[in-house]
Amino acid sequence: MPAFFDGGRGFLSRIIIRSIFMKFKKALWKGLFALFGLANIAIAAPESLMTISPGSGQYVYPQKFDISIDISSLQYLPSPLAPPYYDPTYPGSFIRINAFVNGVDATSWFNECMQEYSIPEFNSRLLLCKVVDHTPFQPGTNVLRVEIFDGMEINYAEVVYEFQAAQLVAKSLPYRLNVQGQSVNTSSGVQVNYGQVVHISATGTVNTWPSNPSFPISTPRGTQVCASTSTCIMPNVPVGALLVKIGAYGRWMYAGTNYRLVADRPGELIFGVNDKSEQVATSDNIGSYQVTISK
Repeated sequence: MPAFFDGGRGFLSRIIIRSIFMKFKKALWKGLFALFGLANIAIAAPESLMTISPGSGQYVYPQKFDISIDISSLQYLPSPLAPPYYDPTYPGSFIRINAFVNGVDATSWFNECMQEYSIPEFNSRLLLCKVVDHTPFQPGTNVLRVEIFDGMEINYAEVVYEFQAAQLVAKSLPYRLNVQGQSVNTSSGVQVNYGQVVHISATGTVNTWPSNPSFPISTPRGTQVCASTSTCIMPNVPVGALLVKIGAYGRWMYAGTNYRLVADRPGELIFGVNDKSEQVATSDNIGSYQVTISK
């Protein structure tokens, strides 16, 4: 007789064993990340695919529909999902939520538009990115990737949108945003025209080497200067310094705590933190900068 029909004992045993295994797996991954994170060594976590809607396709305006991600299967996410559970500046949190459009960090936009919805009757949970007054999408091809690391594995959703027009709405200035310490490309949603002048000011702190207590905490000015032969995003500029560029392919500029930017090209202001370009060097950074963009 199959175990499933054997008084339910075999079926129940498998459930118990699977439950114990999942708890052990979660504890193991958390332990490994804590151990190797202190040693500044990157470990590749297992990945699971999430469902995103609408799916890949051609659309006219990205601001005409909401984007939803099914997180029902993410059993280790707190409910409701709210800061500081996924706040990268919160040292006790294993959870990370990141969004990228064509490889450019759009996490600030995603966190701004993100809302959680639960449907108890169907045991369903959704992250819904509601329409906001700006978008990281551009006309043409846009690859959106959303990653949620729940302390055990990376859950990701990836979709390709083709837009005829991006319907960008200019943000009114002054505008404020947070640039996380582990960010290499943070989308601001602020568009500038050629020759336009904007002022950038920043406060806050970022720890670029948490496993080394003797290494100084950085302000937007940065700390020790990166060597010219280093792999820093901007060599000869202090580690941890606030950087800015115009457009995904623009040149990086040192912004620091105060910077008067004269746009040499049209595009979106994108921010980053100066550190070694390898992911292992930026993923353990803790803290953020509060950036204000004004006329």
